[in-house]
Amino acid sequence: MRAWGFFFNHGRIPSDDELAALREQTGWSNIRLDPRTRTVSFANRVSMELDPGGIGKGYAVDRVVELLRHQGVKAALISAGSSSIYGLGSPPGADGWLVKVPDPAETDKVLSVVILKDLSLSTSACTEKFFVKDGHRYCHILNPHTMRPVEGVLQTTILAPSTEDSDALSTATFVMGKDGFTQLLSGYPGASGLLVSGAQERPEYTTFHWPRPISRGVQHGGDGEK
Repeated sequence: MRAWGFFFNHGRIPSDDELAALREQTGWSNIRLDPRTRTVSFANRVSMELDPGGIGKGYAVDRVVELLRHQGVKAALISAGSSSIYGLGSPPGADGWLVKVPDPAETDKVLSVVILKDLSLSTSACTEKFFVKDGHRYCHILNPHTMRPVEGVLQTTILAPSTEDSDALSTATFVMGKDGFTQLLSGYPGASGLLVSGAQERPEYTTFHWPRPISRGVQHGGDGEK
């Protein structure tokens, strides 16, 4: 993230040699967590920064939900920057909390409206955090295999009982794209998803157990639904 300039809002394109060097210096396999001493160390003895993006918001939202339940709160909508949301119970006279999913191809329009009741929603997208260089748009979500911004995916939105799960799954399915979308979500009971891929001018929509209709384009049901 730092090499691509996303920490400072001045996007840059690192060289192949720079990325190759970073591959040797980073990665979860180099991290050692010791629950007994509550310490973090790095096996490769190289200083690294740990970025909780992609799962941290979901974890924080779930802890707030746990606290509110412990205090007897029956209904609340908890949002972490609008990208990770949990609907606790439902507001008076309603079936749940209405949440609008924006259309990444036309950001002033709504793609779908879902109802959250004891359910979470997380969205990963490149509509707000990106840079354009030489006419090409570079997304802030990176593929750990290539160490480059993900191409060909505009947005993923995941519903799941746990916000930590929906947050992680929205990022993972964004990286995996349409080919891995259904396969990954199939392993998480209670999860559903909506993926928007392709180009912004010609988006494609893939769903997995998505509970509500989408409002534009051709819908390709990843779970056999059309």
